[in-house]
Amino acid sequence: MSTALEKMQVEIKDREVIFTRMFDAPRQLVWDAFTRKEHLLKWFGPHGFTNKNCSVDMQVGGKMEITMVGPDSGEYPCLLIFEEIVPIEKLVWYDKVIPGEFWGPDGPPSDSRLTLLFEDHGGRTKLLLITRFDDNAGRDRAIAMGAAQGWAESFEKLDELLKP
Repeated sequence: MSTALEKMQVEIKDREVIFTRMFDAPRQLVWDAFTRKEHLLKWFGPHGFTNKNCSVDMQVGGKMEITMVGPDSGEYPCLLIFEEIVPIEKLVWYDKVIPGEFWGPDGPPSDSRLTLLFEDHGGRTKLLLITRFDDNAGRDRAIAMGAAQGWAESFEKLDELLKP
């Protein structure tokens, strides 16, 4: 198990994968890291990935679009549509998978809905990231593609950004 994964709890349920991670930063800072493009550009994506661009329209129905660039120089576009926003407490977004050859011969994973819950723990923040799929096949495909490792590495990068 990688060091990144050791810092995160992963729970697999019916049609869901739940990631729990504690950050040594106030809730407002963690919230800002998930909602402001200048921060997302610095941490979003696993180790070895950078981000080419990012736009965030923080309103229900608004979009976050970000293009990750992998170590192979391949581009991996992400489209997230905001469904619910409760400032510094809760974000719900629909992850609309963009088709492309970059997904490999098995094709892209399923679309999913992510609920992010930000809990204040006395100057620290507990993040629950609940990813819900239409079926267990979609959940299993995301797991097989390394979703847990990807989020764990992204969160390690976020840790660095949040350091004072």
